[in-house]
Amino acid sequence: MAAPGLFTSVQFFDPANPMTIVWGVWRDALSVVLSFALTLILGFEDIPVEQAAADARARQARAQASHA
Repeated sequence: MAAPGLFTSVQFFDPANPMTIVWGVWRDALSVVLSFALTLILGFEDIPVEQAAADARARQARAQASHA
C-alpha cells in the first residue's frame, strides 16, 4: 500500500464523474495552504540541542580567550 500523496490521489478519481478530479486538486491545495498557515500561526522553534551546542561553543571561545 502506498503512502497518501499526489501519486496515490488518482485512486479517488472516478472516470464517470470528472468533478472528483477538481475535488482532489482542491483537497491537495487546501492541505498545503493549511499546513503552511498553521506553521506560521503556531510557530516553530529550533531544537534545544542546537541552542545548547551554541552555548557550549560560546563558553569554549571565552575559555580560549581567557587562556591566551
